[in-house]
Amino acid sequence: TLENGGLSGRISNAIANLTSLETLHLRDNDLKGSIPDGIGKLLNLSSLRLSYNALTGTVPDGFSSLSKLEILHIHGNRLRGTLPILALNGNNESSFIADCGSPSDFETPLECPSCTMCCNTLQECDATKEANVRYGIRAVYTMAAMLGFLLLVVIISFYYRRLKKLGTRTFHSIRRFFNIEDTPYDEHDAIGRESVYSFFLGGSVTGWI
Repeated sequence: TLENGGLSGRISNAIANLTSLETLHLRDNDLKGSIPDGIGKLLNLSSLRLSYNALTGTVPDGFSSLSKLEILHIHGNRLRGTLPILALNGNNESSFIADCGSPSDFETPLECPSCTMCCNTLQECDATKEANVRYGIRAVYTMAAMLGFLLLVVIISFYYRRLKKLGTRTFHSIRRFFNIEDTPYDEHDAIGRESVYSFFLGGSVTGWI
């Protein structure tokens, strides 16, 4: 990361040669010129922060190929036009921030259909309606899944205790039906003590049939 590093000049298109690059943070510098097309070739890039520089022009269409991108911050610049539609993997409303809010330095603010947050010239940033809906629905699904899991645990616990109690009652009912009683072991009832086929007789006929 080279954030707030006092860098100036332009971002070279030779950056495309850094194909293994996963993180590129150049926030809070004095970089000028356009965003090079070469950044769109960094297919392993997951986090790109170019905010608060003096970048101009448009965002390269090649950005739509960055399938691993989770964070993209390009606000605080002077970019124009329409940003390409991106399928970011970020999981919060600050994943994709651009200068698409009002008031703007331009007559028409930057158009950003994929942005999760838009900033204006006053450096005020607000979540977009799409982001609110997207992450609001995700939060609802998460909460519903948690409640469903807890309900399932309660139901399983309830029926387990009920079946266990019912099983105990059934066992005792069978014993009463056949008049089976617990008989203490009496060594005198042992038959064939010295035999391989040694067995025991209970105190009642019912007990050993």
